[in-house]
Amino acid sequence: MANIPFLRPQLVPLSSYAHYLEGMDERRWYTNFGPLNTQFEQRILDEYFAGEGAVASLQNCTLGLMLAIDAMKRPGDAVFVCRHRRDLRAAF
Repeated sequence: MANIPFLRPQLVPLSSYAHYLEGMDERRWYTNFGPLNTQFEQRILDEYFAGEGAVASLQNCTLGLMLAIDAMKRPGDAVFVCRHRRDLRAAF
């Protein structure tokens, strides 16, 4: 059977993200709401939203879509209360 080259993944080199893995291992924090997650959310907020508002990473896209659809049904600003972390304010 012949190889099909266009199905071969082009993975990101380990060297480009190894420092994140090393930091996680040093801190022994491998789950949600750790320093790396906080840094990721802040970077998204700064780079895409000029530091205004709030960002919350979710477990999957389905949850994000459900929150966005729910927010669109509410007039004005919507406030989502996150059980584990903080209030998330999203304006739609």
